[in-house]
Amino acid sequence: MKDQLADPYAASRFGLFSGALWIFAIALFAGLGFLIGFQYSWLVFLFAVSGQLLIQAFTTPKIEK
Repeated sequence: MKDQLADPYAASRFGLFSGALWIFAIALFAGLGFLIGFQYSWLVFLFAVSGQLLIQAFTTPKIEK
């Protein structure tokens, strides 16, 4: 992964999307926690992890052999 993010444009795009995703996930966790209860709001983090993997898959350049 270190070689894949050698491009500064790809690294900054990955960082921006990743940061936005986790800030949104934490805010949604707190909001849903107070609205429906914290026993169910932790599920937000499962979707955030899957979103993180999708962001990583789409923003890192392909390895050329």
